[in-house]
Amino acid sequence: MPYHDYIHKISLLDLDLLDSIPYKYVKLLLETHDDYDDVNCVIKDIPNEKEGWTTTQFKFKLDYEPCANGQVLSKKFKIEVEYRNSSAIANKIMQTLWWDEPDDSESESEEEKDIQ
Repeated sequence: MPYHDYIHKISLLDLDLLDSIPYKYVKLLLETHDDYDDVNCVIKDIPNEKEGWTTTQFKFKLDYEPCANGQVLSKKFKIEVEYRNSSAIANKIMQTLWWDEPDDSESESEEEKDIQ
């Protein structure tokens, strides 16, 4: 199933994706984005051998200024979430992240290159 190429900051919180990120980056994300700001994200399902389970991978990049000198740095994150297909998190992912139309593979390649 194709996914959007972004995720709202509020969805990062709802899906507990920030739990595995060091606090200093979470703080930057919370301070610099409104709840419904989009964060560019590559979302894809990866193989899972457990029957009735799915693993979804989220890759995104956070740009931040560590000092007052104006230099912008980027930190890349890759988070994998394993969940039962009938769980609340599966329902949340389906409702908020699935793309309704067929995915155009050419448009996703540029975004994925930038985040990888």
